[in-house]
Amino acid sequence: FLAGKNDSIQFGLATEATYLLARVTPNMGFFRFLNDIQWIQALEWADEKGASLINSSLSFTNQLYERKDLNGRTCKISIAANTAMDKGILVVNAAGNELQNGWEIIGAPADAEKILTVGSVNPKTGYVSSFSSVGPTADGRLKPDVCAPGELLYPKDDDYVHIQGTSFATPLVCGFAACVRQLHPDWSAGQIFTEIKQSGSLYPYFDYAHGFGIPRASYFFFGKEEAPNVYSVHLSKNENDTIPTEECDQLIIERIDQKEFDESYSGPVAFIQFVKSTGEVFKYMVARPEKQILAAFNAEQYPGCKLRIVYDRHFFEIPITQP
Repeated sequence: FLAGKNDSIQFGLATEATYLLARVTPNMGFFRFLNDIQWIQALEWADEKGASLINSSLSFTNQLYERKDLNGRTCKISIAANTAMDKGILVVNAAGNELQNGWEIIGAPADAEKILTVGSVNPKTGYVSSFSSVGPTADGRLKPDVCAPGELLYPKDDDYVHIQGTSFATPLVCGFAACVRQLHPDWSAGQIFTEIKQSGSLYPYFDYAHGFGIPRASYFFFGKEEAPNVYSVHLSKNENDTIPTEECDQLIIERIDQKEFDESYSGPVAFIQFVKSTGEVFKYMVARPEKQILAAFNAEQYPGCKLRIVYDRHFFEIPITQP
């Protein structure tokens, strides 16, 4: 994660950093907003001590707020996170673990526009973990921003136990941000925030589960990769139409559900998204390509949208018009 030591062996992404530790005490119910007040106090204390990066695992949804409040502008904890960026501090915050509870709005303070929100992916598949909270925010903005593996084996006695949570994904990204800061000490917190998003493995594609993907170190050494277009897309009025191609002899895209994906499939996947003219993601999915990626969609269902596909660092985008 960020830093640690086993005997004399150091491990982590930011082993030479100086650390401050602040803890939010469990709320026993006698004061509803105690936790977010303590989080703000901890942020102010870190600012006084000269912190430049904050790693935070706190995430509140309906425990404290109504759904409409999670717009990045209403909750005091989110306002404080935005203020931190203005003061030169980048806050890296866990997206939360609410997907398994059927909650599909990102919580606070992860809903703040200037906070780097991190979701979790299964390290075997690269696909969103079954527990990781998904966006968007209540006002439709993209969240999470990026993702990282949030499932791991932890040594316990003479065995290993499986542990998981976006709290494990977040310090990986925060440690990554510390490395970027060391590489570019002249960059502002806002620049680091922007560049990490653009370094994502799916960029410029994004969705409300994976954000821009997993940050890549190669981006900061070799720059943006221009990927060739390798897709053929057939738009029709009937999704059962035969897909005309000489290069592929059968269907190409198969939707996979979470259980099947996690337990039985470890091959490459395609990330598919329909985007409205306003920039809002209308629909997104993860699919398994059989050979070369082709796709058949009913264009009448997606008027005025763009179709985006990312597969193995290849990116394709086309406007959807009526055939």
